[in-house]
Amino acid sequence: VRLGLDEAVRRLRANDPTLARLNLRGGSVGSAGGAAALAEALRVNTTLIELDLGANFIGAGRIKTIAEALCENTTLTTLDLYRNDIGAEGATAIAEALCVNTTLTTL
Repeated sequence: VRLGLDEAVRRLRANDPTLARLNLRGGSVGSAGGAAALAEALRVNTTLIELDLGANFIGAGRIKTIAEALCENTTLTTLDLYRNDIGAEGATAIAEALCVNTTLTTL
C-alpha cells in the first residue's frame, strides 16, 4: 500500500490489520518529524511486515531513531533502505538493532 506519511503513521499506531505492506519510497520520512513519528508508530505496531523507505534521504541521526524502534518491533520482516544517506554510523545503528530484533530477515 502506498500512503502519505501522516496516514501511514495513523494506521500503524492503530494496528490496522489491512496494513501489512507499506510503501513510503520517496516520501518525507527523512525529515526530523517524519522519522520520529514513524519510529514511534513502529514501536507499537504489530501488523506491518514489509516497509519500503527507499529514496527518503534519511540521514544517520534519523535512521538511529528508526533503528531504536526496530529493537521493540516484533513483526517487521522486510525493510528497504535503498537510496538513503545512513552512512557508517547509521549502518552501525541498524546492525545493533538486528542483534535484538529477530524478525527482520530482509534488509
